Amino acid sequence: MIEKIRTEYNLGFKEETYKQFLSYFDQLYNRKVEFRIAETPVFIPKLLKEELIKAGDDILRNVLSDEYLAQSNKAIPKDLVVPNEAVHPNFIAVDFAITKDSSGNYLPQLIELQGFASLFFLAGFIATHV
Repeated sequence: MIEKIRTEYNLGFKEETYKQFLSYFDQLYNRKVEFRIAETPVFIPKLLKEELIKAGDDILRNVLSDEYLAQSNKAIPKDLVVPNEAVHPNFIAVDFAITKDSSGNYLPQLIELQGFASLFFLAGFIATHV
C-alpha cells in the first residue's frame, strides 16, 4: 500500500460522492446492489502490480490450456458432469495474498481461484434478465 496516495485519496472522500457511486450500480442493473462495494482503492507500487499481472497471466495460461482441461475432466466423476457446460468458465477470479520474500520484496501468492458468475453480481442479474 502506498500510504501517501491512500491518505490523499481518503482526505478527498465525500459521502455524497459515494452514494452517487452506489446509485450508479443500482440504476445500471435496475435493482439495489445488496452487497458492500469498497469505498477506496488499494494503491500499490508499479512493480507489485506487474508481478500480480504476471502471476495471473501464468495461472490463466495453465488452467485454460487444452492439456489442463483434459486432465481436470478426468478428475470429475461421471455422475457429477454438468450437461452442456461450456469448455471454459465465463469468468475467473484469482485472489492473491501479498507476501515478502527473504529479501523483503513483495510477492503474490495464490489464495483462491474461482470461476462462477455469482462473484460478479451476475447470477442475480442474469436471473432477472433472461
